[in-house]
Amino acid sequence: KYVGGDSFQSIVVASFIGIPLYLRIEMAIPLLNVLIAKGMGLGAALALIIGGTGASLPEIALVSAVLKRKAVIAFVGIVLTTAIIGGAIFQYVV
Repeated sequence: KYVGGDSFQSIVVASFIGIPLYLRIEMAIPLLNVLIAKGMGLGAALALIIGGTGASLPEIALVSAVLKRKAVIAFVGIVLTTAIIGGAIFQYVV
């Protein structure tokens, strides 16, 4: 419902959903096959992959053990922004 179709909102929602998931690429491909078959937009699917593989909770915990809080927030923000922009480009340009 929230990530279906071709709307920009679906890309943003998929990006935010992807970040807390522990999503490995081996698991993402079959999962996204099913989600796309159920109506998920391709831009939202790409945003979910980028968000889930770029900054999952275990990776955030690992980065926070090494870097300061401000750097961790910047890291998550960059991954989120990349997921949204990448999903939008894939949805509307490709």
